[in-house]
Amino acid sequence: MAELQTTIDVDVTVTARHDYHPFGEEIGTLAVVPGSPQPRTAALGYTTDTVRKQFTGYERDKETNLDYAINRYYAPIHGRFTSVDPYNIIFEKEKGKGEEEKINILVVYILQPQIWNKYSYSVNNPLKFTDPDGRRPLNEADKRRLKRLEEERHKAIEANDENLATLIAKAIDEIKRAIDAVPTGQEDPINLRVVFRAIDYLGDVRFANRAAIGGQSMSIASQGVKVTTPADADKCNFFIAAVYVLSKGDSGGGIGFNTKENPGGYQYNYYWSAGGPLTGAYDLPSANEIYKYGMKNFAETTRYNLRMGDVVASGGHLGIAVYGSLVISASGRGVRFGIMDSASNKYFTYKP
Repeated sequence: MAELQTTIDVDVTVTARHDYHPFGEEIGTLAVVPGSPQPRTAALGYTTDTVRKQFTGYERDKETNLDYAINRYYAPIHGRFTSVDPYNIIFEKEKGKGEEEKINILVVYILQPQIWNKYSYSVNNPLKFTDPDGRRPLNEADKRRLKRLEEERHKAIEANDENLATLIAKAIDEIKRAIDAVPTGQEDPINLRVVFRAIDYLGDVRFANRAAIGGQSMSIASQGVKVTTPADADKCNFFIAAVYVLSKGDSGGGIGFNTKENPGGYQYNYYWSAGGPLTGAYDLPSANEIYKYGMKNFAETTRYNLRMGDVVASGGHLGIAVYGSLVISASGRGVRFGIMDSASNKYFTYKP
């Protein structure tokens, strides 16, 4: 537990003490009982004060004696929240990566009946768990991605890249906040799903620009359109399309390609060439084309309005914004973290 127990002043003098029952009800001042080693008396500082942060850091409302737990109110005297937990297992299991993980998420839920109570605090085990915001914990897919980001942060630390390590740490916090902000029963927003997909691709050498180091010919197919890139091609533009066009589980924009039937999709180019009968070929806007002309269904924005999942464009390179100047992009060695902080960068946000 991490509740407020002692209040001190600037001279480090104890001005008040607090103790709590396991579920957060405050233990009041007790009369001196013969033989009691530490009676809770005013002489020991067990008095009231004006500090509102109380049990596990919740802010306690003195009028109702309820704790503000960000998404719900908590009644410590009953050990129960005053409204239902927004956790939804039907929606939650769809965030699993593949059918096996989806089943595992459901099995874990079924095997923990304390979770079924939508009003209980920390699965009725307050000595072991806390519930900092009154919502469900991160799911397995969330944890897997956040663990991957932590691994990348440690790599940056080992490489003495303090700036990159700091940005990744801030990105982790930002992604956690974005996950918490998703209303119950609703699908994650496109920008968050795009970042999830980009994280899933981290380390993927198929996106490298040379077959000799693992680069492969890759294709994206959607709405009857198939775009293929050679193994030895720069793939930063292909990577952007891949995270926006496709979807898998809870990751990827899933917007498809821009067609008459799907006007909100991702832009592609269609070229005709003569080879006997007229033949056609599809490709994607290049990094330079996007930088110069932008893209259909993407509005140009500013660095100050940049949000995760937006496209960052420079002369010759593209990346997916994660936090500030931190991007995930397809570089010469595959999908990696990078920093794009040039004053000449342009920024594009999906806005069909």
